[in-house]
Amino acid sequence: FTFRQPAAEVSEESWSELIDTHLNGALRACQAFYPALKASGRGRVINIVSLGAFLAFRDVAAYCAAKAGLLSLTRSLACEWAQDGIMVNAIAPGIFPTELNLELVNGTPRGEELLMRTPMRRFGRPEELVGAAVLLASDGASYLTGQCIVVDGGFMASGVNS
Repeated sequence: FTFRQPAAEVSEESWSELIDTHLNGALRACQAFYPALKASGRGRVINIVSLGAFLAFRDVAAYCAAKAGLLSLTRSLACEWAQDGIMVNAIAPGIFPTELNLELVNGTPRGEELLMRTPMRRFGRPEELVGAAVLLASDGASYLTGQCIVVDGGFMASGVNS
């Protein structure tokens, strides 16, 4: 979940709730699964971050901070848990229409701007995240840890002048 509000107006309660959900919740889940993953000698953790982990977006500072924190947590856990055979990686979806952003992506000027910045000139479909997840969960990723696969139709590659 997220909310749109200028950073100067975000209450401590709203900030804490968002950080608790996206960052602290992920840490608690990783901690809960760690003993079983360690005991197996092989494990995969795939965190879902966001383009907000890399880019700043107006009126969602708490969300971007939480996702950037989750990316950093992913990398830290990768360093700590690799010797236990646990690979910790992340996927950063680009713009995928969801209940949270449907109003934005459905024909608004901002939605059109985001679409035009995406080299593929379309938004993502949920099934397009599957390939990254399958790779990260597979033996093909046995030497891949602390990484983030960005699935965004080229959005981040397009730069600021697109």
